[in-house]
Amino acid sequence: MFLSVQSVFRPTSADILTRISTTASGAEANGSSSNPHFSPDGRFVVFDSNATNLVASDARDDRNIFLKNLTTGAVTRLSTGLGGAETNGDSSNPQFSPDGRYVVFESLATNLASGDTNGKYDIFLKDLSTGSITRLSTTANGTQANGNSTNARFSSDGRYMVFESDASNLVANDLNGEKDIFVKDLSTGAVTRLSTTATGAEANDFSAEARFSPDGRCVTFGSSASNLIAGDMNDAFDIFRVDLLYKANADAIAASRFVEATLNVGNASSVSIAWGDGSSSTQAPVAGKVALHHAYASTGGKDAIITLVEGALTWNVAHTIDLGAGTMVRNTAITDTLSGGAGSDSLSGDSFANLLLAGAGNDRLDGSAGDDRLSGGLGKDSLTGGAGRDVFAFDDKETGSSKSKADDILDFSGKAGDRIDLSAIDANTRKRGDQKFTFIAKKDFSKAGEARFEKTKGATYVYLNTDSDKAAEAVIKLKGSLELSKGWFVL
Repeated sequence: MFLSVQSVFRPTSADILTRISTTASGAEANGSSSNPHFSPDGRFVVFDSNATNLVASDARDDRNIFLKNLTTGAVTRLSTGLGGAETNGDSSNPQFSPDGRYVVFESLATNLASGDTNGKYDIFLKDLSTGSITRLSTTANGTQANGNSTNARFSSDGRYMVFESDASNLVANDLNGEKDIFVKDLSTGAVTRLSTTATGAEANDFSAEARFSPDGRCVTFGSSASNLIAGDMNDAFDIFRVDLLYKANADAIAASRFVEATLNVGNASSVSIAWGDGSSSTQAPVAGKVALHHAYASTGGKDAIITLVEGALTWNVAHTIDLGAGTMVRNTAITDTLSGGAGSDSLSGDSFANLLLAGAGNDRLDGSAGDDRLSGGLGKDSLTGGAGRDVFAFDDKETGSSKSKADDILDFSGKAGDRIDLSAIDANTRKRGDQKFTFIAKKDFSKAGEARFEKTKGATYVYLNTDSDKAAEAVIKLKGSLELSKGWFVL
């Protein structure tokens, strides 16, 4: 443990309320200042002002964007033109990006970025690390907007920006002559109009004031349009919410080809789903849940496989998706698979049919209910089938060659339908091919390829001879003194 006093601050009454729109030396601004916005770490504030004395060499009374360092008091003008020149138009409404590296703002200036000849308010991005300024209110291919664009806001991850614009060329078929809401992907440059009906029809009046939801999935905005939803007859400015995921998949939703599922996945660290059409999705769960979605090319029933990874364990579970009914249920006709890793793992099935495949290490397998198949893999393993007709499967080298190293079956019941599967073991390594075992009950070995058992007071041992000597090359231990039958083996 460690304790150290880093600093002590004794505030005064002057610290209760502080004026920020001042010069670095504390002189008051000689113009109006507005639209302040904190940086994510709270150290800086951006704002717009038409004051000319906040920084040196500010000879124009246009509104500019300023950055105030709340620790040092330093003030920096952000809205500078090409080559550091003063801008030739007003700039306002600054906003920090979520990571604090960028500031977005709107400006009527034409010299912030090259090629700005539209004479309209545009949206610009200032990189605080490099000092570069980029115009964002352009089409996907970089063509400048033919109308005013304002009121930009970032998504929570900083990848997207929403804004309002009366430009008609940002997207195709914008013919309503109204101010609309747009979202821009800052990674790809793609622009989408959001202020349309669910089927894509244009709004019949203006829209404004777009804001992202905290998770970035939805955008709210206000609109005077009366045709965005059915039954809008109040002739008033209303608030609307658009789901960006559903908007992007509107065609698939209309055709009943879209599915979204929220899964409870416990302590899984990764979840993936093979949708059954050659595509897959993978996500890291948050608080034990994961939401996955997919748009299919056709309707109907679909077969999907969900894979959960938790530590060294991997669980594959088949599901059936009915797009028409909007359901996703476990396909119990297909055995799911739970696999272990190289260490000593504990694999537990559930009430359905499970295939438990342990890897190396001394593993514990429990099939629980259902007709399960258990394979311990390398190491000294303990196998519990649970209720149901279970199969205990063995391969070459999957059980020890002595009693002390043998795999241990803890609840074998041949009468209840349990079986011991030896078919994957070559019964005679001296012959070509894969030979079957011969069950000789309690007789002594006489040749390769024989399987026998012996009972003790508290256990039963199955011995397998795979070569020409009379010693066992593999031993399987069963809890209890059992009289085994040939029919209980898959030889």
